[in-house]
Amino acid sequence: MNKELFKELREDEQSRLSAAIWNFSSALSSSQEFKEYETTFSALNQDEVAQQELRAFKQKQQEINQLFRQNGDREKALAELGKLQSSLMKNPAIADHTAAQEELMVISTEAGTILSKNIGLDYAAVCGPSCCG
Repeated sequence: MNKELFKELREDEQSRLSAAIWNFSSALSSSQEFKEYETTFSALNQDEVAQQELRAFKQKQQEINQLFRQNGDREKALAELGKLQSSLMKNPAIADHTAAQEELMVISTEAGTILSKNIGLDYAAVCGPSCCG
């Protein structure tokens, strides 16, 4: 939240807003989707094979992007990245984490929609782009 806007609120409004934020974050962090995300995130970080595959994928992704910028063969670059991503998703730790992340994004989007309706402001537009789109 914008700190200047928060300062403009009366003390009782600040308290209610802080309580609402606390309740919202508590509810989100207590959700099954969030717990699954945390579990799969931890498992993914502890899986050395998965970490090696992710590093190799990122390296190859950079190489392909560089090649694309040099010769502009977009279709070939996208096809190669698609193959690499399909191969990457065969790793159970990566696949499980990706699925958990997608589920968490669904409830986060739903929460943002509800929030937007209740505050009369497009929450997603205010937040701007994020790592997730």
